Amino acid sequence: MGRNAWLAVLLPTMGALVGAAVGLAEDRVDPLRTDGRGIVEAKGDGGIDAGGPEDDGKPGKDKPGGGKGRGDGKLRLLRADASPSKAYFGGRSATFRFVIAGRRKRDVVVQVKRKGGKPAIVRRFVVKNVRPGTARSVRWNGRVDGSKKYARQGYYKFKVRAKRGGAADVKNAAGKPKAGFFNHKFPVRGAHTYGDGLGAGRGHRGADVFANCGTKLQAARAGRIQHKAFQGSGAGHYVVIDGKGNGKDYVYMHLVHASPRASGERVRTGQKIGLVGETGNASGCHLHFEIWSAPGWYQGGTFLDPLPKLQAWDGWS
Repeated sequence: MGRNAWLAVLLPTMGALVGAAVGLAEDRVDPLRTDGRGIVEAKGDGGIDAGGPEDDGKPGKDKPGGGKGRGDGKLRLLRADASPSKAYFGGRSATFRFVIAGRRKRDVVVQVKRKGGKPAIVRRFVVKNVRPGTARSVRWNGRVDGSKKYARQGYYKFKVRAKRGGAADVKNAAGKPKAGFFNHKFPVRGAHTYGDGLGAGRGHRGADVFANCGTKLQAARAGRIQHKAFQGSGAGHYVVIDGKGNGKDYVYMHLVHASPRASGERVRTGQKIGLVGETGNASGCHLHFEIWSAPGWYQGGTFLDPLPKLQAWDGWS
């Protein structure tokens, strides 16, 4: 058989083999991206956008299971999990991850619903082309739909439903689809006790929280570093944060060292701003904490009693 005849036989065969190999490569799932149950973690949050009035996630006429095309039963979740369990204004957002079962891609609506006596849906996200077995996620920073306002403090539940269809079955879904949202976080991140409060017979303008020297301090509320200084006769190392969105100043005194945050720097709720110490005029390791009304600390504002606030923050932080 001549050379051209051999090539005519071999080339189609080699092409089929290469095509099969490519097909296998495209269908392969990276084992490092699975959770052991065949659930693949999707990269990024593509296809997520806030739902408008036409995509409100309310029940409507549709094919079985919701969405377009041939249905494959009621929408069912394999996973529905929110983390962290508490999110804070100006801090870390709550991330809700979910995985649907089935055989085809779907468009779904994720609802954020307030728990309690007067439940209400505060935010909706439309997530398009959700592939069964692949984890998708939405991030919620506390904002409500169609507004720059934030949701009330409290606990919320994430719910998934087919777009224009019914709610998903979550009976056998792994995880907890719940998260709290709060405006402040307790600043002392370790074992602590309370000391003197406002007044204390000596013109005390704040509240003392005792903890071991070196205990981490976090910003109780997001804002901007307004002052960072040292006062040997009084406050020691201290920092003043201009609170975001409420006009109040938050003052942290007697830090071990100067705060690692720079003057003018913006900080998030829960971000580290220093360590508990006893610098300046202090007896024992503690945080002296103050809250001042607008326009701020020694700028015409008035010092407020921080103890009730601290105790409330302590309760949910």
